[in-house]
Amino acid sequence: MRGHVTCVPRQWDTRGMSETPTSALKQDLEELAAFRAALRRYLKFSERAVRRHGLTPQQYQLLLAVMSFPGPDWATVGELAEELDIRPNSVDLDRRGIRPPIDVLPSLSRLMNAGIGEGRTRADHRALADQLYASYARGREVRQLMSIVGEHGLPEPDRRSLAFADAFEREFLGQGDERRTLDATLDLGWRLLEPFPDNELRRLSSALIAEYRVGATGSAGS
Repeated sequence: MRGHVTCVPRQWDTRGMSETPTSALKQDLEELAAFRAALRRYLKFSERAVRRHGLTPQQYQLLLAVMSFPGPDWATVGELAEELDIRPNSVDLDRRGIRPPIDVLPSLSRLMNAGIGEGRTRADHRALADQLYASYARGREVRQLMSIVGEHGLPEPDRRSLAFADAFEREFLGQGDERRTLDATLDLGWRLLEPFPDNELRRLSSALIAEYRVGATGSAGS
């Protein structure tokens, strides 16, 4: 369902709510109250039903938004945010033209944790996501530090983190209207981590690095 469900009474008493309602207004209010009660009962029924199938209500809403999205059988993050009425929450990203301007660090969703990893998506999904978010968080910290000491005062590891944060926002978050597959998105994450030496990728096991990292086996995901 798109937008918000609203129920506007057919006729409001122009004298205001503080006075005795007319019979027509009272009927409208009764209908509105009955509608809201029915909606609450439906929502409770729906929540119980999806939990019996091992889903949270939020996961079901996201699944419904993806499966029912008009046109292709997938949607961009920005399209889903609009469909689920999730407001972009980074003024800085919005100002710099990053679309969708969603701040991923406070927006990390429990929806992801229950549905990723080996047997669901790709074996590297969870660990790679953890590494990307950790590296991005460090890059944002360095960005604040740079405003004090300047980029020339940063050690090489911090410069890598700063460059990564810029590239992560520009290429990974800045999806715009591009439709990337999950594999393409994960491969992009590995590519953005290329400047880091293995010993700085503490969220990734040596086995995952050997299997997926460009240069370790010749190509990502090979």
